[in-house]
Amino acid sequence: MPISLITLVDVDQVWFKSRVGVDWTDVGRSESFDAYTILSETDDIFVVPDVSLDSRFIDFDLRYSDGKPIQFYAGTPIIVENVKIGSLCV
Repeated sequence: MPISLITLVDVDQVWFKSRVGVDWTDVGRSESFDAYTILSETDDIFVVPDVSLDSRFIDFDLRYSDGKPIQFYAGTPIIVENVKIGSLCV
């Protein structure tokens, strides 16, 4: 995968604590796949096979550094003391 991240999610922001493939250090929570990852009722991997076909992400403008749109997302929650605090995602 061209992008991989370890994120921490707070009330308003998602912080990229470790990243490969992007220059971003954070993004607003309202424009983040990671918010969906941690809000899932299960601890399973959250997968979006085709971002362009998923209505939840129609207004997202997340793109690779070369301008191409992100097409796929998979993330698993990072859980500390039964609280989802972020994600490991590609």
